[in-house]
Amino acid sequence: MNYGEKKEELKMKHERAVKALAYANDVDMDTALDMLEANINRGGTYPYVKEEEFKKDWQELIEFGKEI
Repeated sequence: MNYGEKKEELKMKHERAVKALAYANDVDMDTALDMLEANINRGGTYPYVKEEEFKKDWQELIEFGKEI
């Protein structure tokens, strides 16, 4: 698995939130994922996102990228 595939896996795991942000902000899914990351990691909350789980998943993605 490469970094892009790992990021796609993260995006699909949190698809509901990513799609909601993409739709609400008229952006693509990758941009929405980046927006979600920025908001969650800066203390933002969403009623449909488990923030701690997302933070853990994002950290795993970062660590995966360092291993490459």
